[in-house]
Amino acid sequence: MEKTMQCAVRLVATLLLCALLSCTCDYTVGERAASPSFKYAAITKGIGCGATVSYQSIVLIERPYRILGHSVWTASSGIFTAKVNLYQLKIHWADDHRLVVDCQCKKEDVGSKDSQWRDVTVEYRFSQ
Repeated sequence: MEKTMQCAVRLVATLLLCALLSCTCDYTVGERAASPSFKYAAITKGIGCGATVSYQSIVLIERPYRILGHSVWTASSGIFTAKVNLYQLKIHWADDHRLVVDCQCKKEDVGSKDSQWRDVTVEYRFSQ
């Protein structure tokens, strides 16, 4: 009886561990585009959390701060989210203060989009 109980406990522990490990998310970094003055950077990232949750892509803007040439901290903000794959997002800087996000998606796929972050204006283009 004791061996049966030990086997049952091990089985339950193994199943719980497998369930927890299958719920982890995969994060993928896509494109990185620096503004012409290198003051800002825009980055695309993808998040996939398994078959039960839609794949999500985000666009971030980062602004690193330096003292005597050393990076001290980085301010960043997620400006765009959509239920699309990374290959459907393209980013480029029109100039130092204007970022262009091209999404090969429908507007309905978009979760959020900000048109401004600090002194950067964001322009969106949708292909569908």
